[in-house]
Amino acid sequence: MTELTGPEEPAAQPSPDWPVLDAAAISDSAVSQALAALDGLPGTPVEHHEETYALLHDGLLAALDSPGTEGGTA
Repeated sequence: MTELTGPEEPAAQPSPDWPVLDAAAISDSAVSQALAALDGLPGTPVEHHEETYALLHDGLLAALDSPGTEGGTA
């Protein structure tokens, strides 16, 4: 009987396709600045993703709460 064996080298793992941010579609500079934190995320070790997402959350919350936005007071 022939034994099935795996390849000698491990198969390459596919990398996720990260969405591309269309900066031209974002009219609010504070939101654009907050989303810029995601630019380096694909190359960031997973253990640092929480910090990146916390910065993103705080930046978006600040943009929402800033005067002149629908969420903030004008």
